[in-house]
Amino acid sequence: MFTSDTSVRIGVEFKPKRVLYESEDITNGKERMKISCINSIDFTGPPYVEYSTVRLPTARVKAQMHLDPEFLSCCSCEDDCLDSENCECQKLTIQGVQEAEGVRITNCGYNNRRLQEQISTGIYECNSRCSCKDTCLNRVVQFPLRARLQLFKTNKRGWGIRTLDDLPPGSFISIYVGQLLADDEANMAGKMAGDEYFADLDFIEVAQTAKDGYESNVPSDDEEKDPDVYSDNGKKKKRPKGLFGTKRRKKVEKKTEQIKKKEKPTTKKKFITQLPMFKKTLRKRNPPTSEKPSNSKSSAKKEPSTSKQAEVVIASVEERKKTRKYFGDDELPYTIDAKSVGNIGRYLNHSCDPNVFVQNVFVDTHDLRFPWVAFFANCYIPAGSELTWDYQYEIGNVPNKHLTCHCGADNCRGRLL
Repeated sequence: MFTSDTSVRIGVEFKPKRVLYESEDITNGKERMKISCINSIDFTGPPYVEYSTVRLPTARVKAQMHLDPEFLSCCSCEDDCLDSENCECQKLTIQGVQEAEGVRITNCGYNNRRLQEQISTGIYECNSRCSCKDTCLNRVVQFPLRARLQLFKTNKRGWGIRTLDDLPPGSFISIYVGQLLADDEANMAGKMAGDEYFADLDFIEVAQTAKDGYESNVPSDDEEKDPDVYSDNGKKKKRPKGLFGTKRRKKVEKKTEQIKKKEKPTTKKKFITQLPMFKKTLRKRNPPTSEKPSNSKSSAKKEPSTSKQAEVVIASVEERKKTRKYFGDDELPYTIDAKSVGNIGRYLNHSCDPNVFVQNVFVDTHDLRFPWVAFFANCYIPAGSELTWDYQYEIGNVPNKHLTCHCGADNCRGRLL
C-alpha cells in the first residue's frame, strides 16, 4: 500500500508471539490478498462460513434491484477523474453533501483513494458505463481487498480482525457482504438461525435525516462568494468549521501523535464523527399494519406547537416516509445477513471508541435502497491493532435482551443492548 503519510511505518509487519491454531487463507483464494487465521488462546478454528466477495440477493430481492447499467449515471472523463467539478459521478456525491449541509462546496469524497470524511448522503463511484479507466481515483470499494488483514481469536469477543500493517487515516478496509433479504425473509431467517449478523440498509432514512431543514440553509448570494458565511435572521455570520473544515484534520494529527506515543486517546479526539449510517440490528419486526406510527404527521399534529422548528420537523418526517414509499406502500429497508455467507467484514467487532467508520457507496446501481456498505479507517491504525466499528445498537430496543459490552474503551457504554 503506497502512502506519503510519515506516521505510517513502512515494512513493519505484525506477527503474533503465540500460535496454537493457524490457517493460511480463510477465503480459499477468493480475495486478492490472503487472510490468515491465528488462534493464540486455544486450539480451535473459526466456525465454517461460506466466503463470498459479493452480496447475494434472494430471488425476490434481485427482482426489485435495478441492475441494468443503462440506469446508471456515468462520466466522460479521460483524466482519471482528477477534476471533481467536471466528473459527473463525483458531482452526484457533491450535490448530496451540498443539499445536506446547505453550503456550496467544490470537492468531497475520495482524496487519493482515501476517504477523510464520512458522507451521510453517500458516495457515487465511477461505474461500468464511465469512460474513465480502472486507474480512476473515484474507484475504490469496487476493487478487491488491498489491506493485509488477519482473523484472530479474542479473549471475550469471539473472533475479530486485526491489521498486519500500519493503516493511514481514510484507508479502505473491506465491504460488508452477505445474503440480501427482504424484511419478511429477514424475520423468518432471524427466528430460524439468529439475527446477530443482521444489518439494515437504511440509507434512505439516514440521508433524509441529514437533509432535514436544508432548505432553510440554502446559501445566499454572499454565501456563494464565501462558503463560510451564512445568514441568521438577516445577519451575516461566519460559519464554524464543520464537515469540510480544518478542525478534523488537526484532530487526526493529534490522535496520530497520541497513538505513536502509546497514549490512550479520548473520545474528543476522534477523527470522524460516527453517524448512524448503517447499523447491525437485533430486532423483531412486526409486519406492516394500517396503524399509523407515533411520529407520523397526524400524530405529531396532536402535540400543540406554534414553533416553526416543530413544523419543519413534522414536514421532514413526512418527507422521509414519502421517499421510501415511492418504491411501494409496504416498502421497508432490506437486510444483509452474514450469518452463514459473508466476507471478512462480518468479523469486525463492536467498540464504543471505534477506529473504523461505515460509508454507503453506490457502484453497480443508483437504486437508493441498495448501496454497498464499506469500512474505512477513521484514524492512524498501528499494525496489530484490532479493527472495530460502532454497531449502533439501541439499548432496550429488544425486550428481555441484555448484551454486555467488552470493548474495553475508556468511554465504554457498558452495554450493547
